[in-house]
Amino acid sequence: TGDWDAIYDIHRKALSRFEGTASADQKKIMVWKNKLFHADVALAKRAEAAGKVDDASRLWNEANQLAEVLMASGAYRNNPHTIRLAAQAFGGYVAKRAGLVKYAPCLGQHDKAVQLWKKIERSLKAVGESGGDAWWEAKFYIYYSAYEMDRAAGRSLMKLRDKLETLQATNSDGNKVWNDYFEWLKAKLF
Repeated sequence: TGDWDAIYDIHRKALSRFEGTASADQKKIMVWKNKLFHADVALAKRAEAAGKVDDASRLWNEANQLAEVLMASGAYRNNPHTIRLAAQAFGGYVAKRAGLVKYAPCLGQHDKAVQLWKKIERSLKAVGESGGDAWWEAKFYIYYSAYEMDRAAGRSLMKLRDKLETLQATNSDGNKVWNDYFEWLKAKLF
């Protein structure tokens, strides 16, 4: 949180000055990359909301490069907040604008995103947090990523429809934060 422009500038300058030097502390480099990644995502979302498509695209591309590094090694590949943002950078995110659900595709790499959302869902289930807002968020994006991958491959959406109907039948109240998003997805499937 905070002033994302300042966070972006500070960590971009630190990385440009120290990355690749022999004296650079690699742990600090990874911390800076993680902070820059978080700033990239926040600024990309802000640019999209303001209609600045070129700026958003540049920031999502930089976020992608950082997410690849952060998810490949180090402590950040297991950091829930960083994983969540990486999944959004790879596969997109939904938000309500003027009361309507809107999808921002980001990089459209749903194969990478679904793996990260599944990791989040499994970790929440393992600690007994199934059914909370974060679990429903992960479930939504798992289903949405599957929808995008099946649609792009020309596969039938019947299995996904059945899974969504089963999820909704076994959780009839759903989740008030995520119900509108699931209804939006359901409209796409039927």
